[in-house]
Amino acid sequence: MATRTVEGISNSSTTIFSRVRYPRVLAENGSVVRYSLTDAYAKYLTVTIDDGQYAKTNKPVYYMPDSSKQFVYLVTDKYIMKVDHADKKVKWKLALSKIKSVELVNEPHDALKVVSMEKEKSVFGTGSNIVRLLDSLDKEYLHKFKNKLNIEIARVFKEQSEYENVDY
Repeated sequence: MATRTVEGISNSSTTIFSRVRYPRVLAENGSVVRYSLTDAYAKYLTVTIDDGQYAKTNKPVYYMPDSSKQFVYLVTDKYIMKVDHADKKVKWKLALSKIKSVELVNEPHDALKVVSMEKEKSVFGTGSNIVRLLDSLDKEYLHKFKNKLNIEIARVFKEQSEYENVDY
């Protein structure tokens, strides 16, 4: 009788929580801002990808699912990354400070073409500039993503030029 009572108590004490929505993102000064699913999911990605490697050093800005919905493109204040949605692993990343150009292309399908200043490394030495095509099912996502990416790139280059012009 006592063992069944203990079993009943131990079985009833397990609670399963399921998240209704992603946690709210706070403003840089710590104040509470209006809930945004886009901001919350982008923050969730930075905390969970590669076991939280980017959580403290990268501020999420925007994300966009790719056409297969298996990957997500994420813009932070330092990088643009392609993240495997299921594995929460970064497939590739480019530093915003190394991006040469961003343009919309429609060959073979609608996509963003991101060209890096860095050269591809090969067995024969360095090759051409690194080029990444970012695809999405929604053209509106592409335009928003391009705008957010260009804003962040401009901010990074402005910070670099201000840093270089400081007299020591």
